[in-house]
Amino acid sequence: MDVVQVLASATQLVSAMVSVVGALEQAASDLAEAPRRLQVLEEFVSNLDALTQQSRQRHAHKMHGPQLERQFQSLDRLLGQLHANIAKARADP
Repeated sequence: MDVVQVLASATQLVSAMVSVVGALEQAASDLAEAPRRLQVLEEFVSNLDALTQQSRQRHAHKMHGPQLERQFQSLDRLLGQLHANIAKARADP
């Protein structure tokens, strides 16, 4: 290996390290913001739950339609999964 190749390899290595440091800084920033983002997501899901219940009550007379009921059930399952995922994210350090 000549000096040019060694310098080129070293330059690539340092460039990769700079990228890694940038990625680590971004990850640390994201981690620091995670509790706030989880709180915002939790509030959104809670509001969506409330809207779903209001909609279900408002359209109760149409609930004889199986398609509408299936849509509500599907939405309820997805909201349940969101609640579980949020709880898991809060529990994970």
